[in-house]
Amino acid sequence: MPTPIERGLVKTSFGYIHYRAAGSGTPIMLLHINQQSSALYLELMQAMGGQLRAVAIDYPGHGMSDHLATQPTIADYARCVIEVMDALAIPAACALGEAVGAAVAIELASAHPARITHAVLVNCPYYKDSASAEGRHAPLKS
Repeated sequence: MPTPIERGLVKTSFGYIHYRAAGSGTPIMLLHINQQSSALYLELMQAMGGQLRAVAIDYPGHGMSDHLATQPTIADYARCVIEVMDALAIPAACALGEAVGAAVAIELASAHPARITHAVLVNCPYYKDSASAEGRHAPLKS
């Protein structure tokens, strides 16, 4: 029998945030790539549900979460994750993120070290310094 996936909304300072959750046990927050939603993690949540409490959110302005007039920052996304964790009574969790989600996981771990036990980074570019990063991303900003 597949692990049931629950869905809900949490009121945050960013409006209502949609989440999906499955399983029980050690919590893991699943952080999606840009222009996607928590639906990206449905299969992974099924696989983890027997051993972990997998929670995936839709960032503000994504999926079924409230849309915003301005683009949130990575720090905003991280703060939103903490607000959802608070609402769901999750004191600490592992954070797994892909691409933009990896950046959110890094921000979570650095800004909230008591709340994030591990950060799992998927599809995360590495730059040896900020000048290298700026040079690689310049074409994307023009």
